[in-house]
Amino acid sequence: MIFPLLLVLTVDVVTHFSDPLETLRVALIAVLFGLLLGLFSIGRRIPQFVVTTSRTEGES
Repeated sequence: MIFPLLLVLTVDVVTHFSDPLETLRVALIAVLFGLLLGLFSIGRRIPQFVVTTSRTEGES
């Protein structure tokens, strides 16, 4: 998952001369957003690999 790394690098370039605590806060938000995007993209692909079986009425 490269989303968090790309977002942190982007934040680092954009906020290079800001307050260090503000940069850290924005970088952490970028990491969480990147993880959210990564998990969302993985979640959309999971049904391709999961096979579900349907139960008939005769089975318990």
